[in-house]
Amino acid sequence: MESERPSLTMVIKNLARILATPYRAGTFITLVDVRNIAVKLDIPVAVKEDRRRVIEEFLLAAVDYGKLSEALAMMKELVESRRARLEGLADEYPGSRSLVEEYIEASVNAVRAIEEAEEVYRRFYAGSD
Repeated sequence: MESERPSLTMVIKNLARILATPYRAGTFITLVDVRNIAVKLDIPVAVKEDRRRVIEEFLLAAVDYGKLSEALAMMKELVESRRARLEGLADEYPGSRSLVEEYIEASVNAVRAIEEAEEVYRRFYAGSD
């Protein structure tokens, strides 16, 4: 039995909710971070006050420009690099581990959510234009 095709818009909205919430993403993704990724990929993005909305609109624009995989890869790289910094801090200052452990775990979960969004896109939407 074939899996039902999930709504890509809903997948992106859910991912944006995770990435815009530092406690769920394991890091604070700034508007500057999103703009820098958008500039590197040549995707227009309107910077607003609501980070969740900016991330969501950026990822939806990435779909329109055929660059969602690249955008997700760059978001994943951003989260992973910040997790590595937290892990380095915890290694250098072992007493800080209890303070950053939940953010490290959240970043692992955020990367998993990015990978799941990529899988949905690749499986159900890539090449369907």
